[in-house]
Amino acid sequence: MGNTCFVNCIVQALMHTPVLRDYFLAEKHICPTNDPSSCLGCEMARLFQEFYSGGNTPLILNRLIDMLWDHATSFASFEQQDAHECFIAILDLLHQHCKGPSELHIKNDQHCNCIIDQMFSGFLQSDITCLNCKFVSSTFDPFMGISLDLDTNDGTPIASTLFQCLERYTKPEHLDKKLTCKRCGDEQECTKQMTLKKLPVVTNFHLKRLSDQKSHKKITNFISFPECLDLTPFMASYACDKSSSCNGETASSGLGDSDKKFYLFAVVCHSGNNVGGHFITFVRQHKNKWFKCDDHTITESSIEEVLQSVGYILFYHKQILEYEKCDN
Repeated sequence: MGNTCFVNCIVQALMHTPVLRDYFLAEKHICPTNDPSSCLGCEMARLFQEFYSGGNTPLILNRLIDMLWDHATSFASFEQQDAHECFIAILDLLHQHCKGPSELHIKNDQHCNCIIDQMFSGFLQSDITCLNCKFVSSTFDPFMGISLDLDTNDGTPIASTLFQCLERYTKPEHLDKKLTCKRCGDEQECTKQMTLKKLPVVTNFHLKRLSDQKSHKKITNFISFPECLDLTPFMASYACDKSSSCNGETASSGLGDSDKKFYLFAVVCHSGNNVGGHFITFVRQHKNKWFKCDDHTITESSIEEVLQSVGYILFYHKQILEYEKCDN
């Protein structure tokens, strides 16, 4: 079906998402409509059952792709598309089709209790701090993944590790425009800081390599990422502990809490430039068993090869799904 590697690589990552796998194999999905043929949840259930049936025939994704085309018309061609945009579109459509009957009235930007929200949804905390009185105004927004810049506006690399990218993402920035402070009542100089308030069970980090649309070039810098990732330093509670003021509130950072440690289970990589190229996925099928998925060609890999790859989308799940603890 043309150049659909951008779909194949995302489906491979989803097929190896532990909680999603368990959910669909346990046949917990209930079709919210009277037409299973138009329900992506039903189609994913079929794909999971077929994928884990023990057969060796390739999955046929025609129906999934048709649904994706109907949902997001920008994908309705056989040209190369972006795997990250495809992932967001599939997740959004799954979110719509996995809601229970009592949740169908809930809009996409509102939190519900469907399997997609339970697994992929977390909350970001945005803090605006008045530099005069130190008053902090906080807002909270849901997220289903984090996109990380790899360079500055002039193209200068800003990081060589995932940890450094997250440090920059959560670093306080001075706002150019003064804002009215609720406590002072006047316009004041302020800083803004983004931190993680609530972590999802499954999270993903999109390394923005394909952002330079004018030159059709991409950022090819190697960004190292760990097999086990501790997100404690990027939590709102941790930032509050280090801050001189949290509006009188106290919070425990939970340093070492396994709930904040994540294990790598899939990596999407891209070769080529912005207007063409190819996507592959590394997936972990068993505890220490990695495979390289290049469309219909599947070869055994290793964690060493995975950690040396030029990652584009990194998928992690909470350590609590593992039998062993992370060391770092």
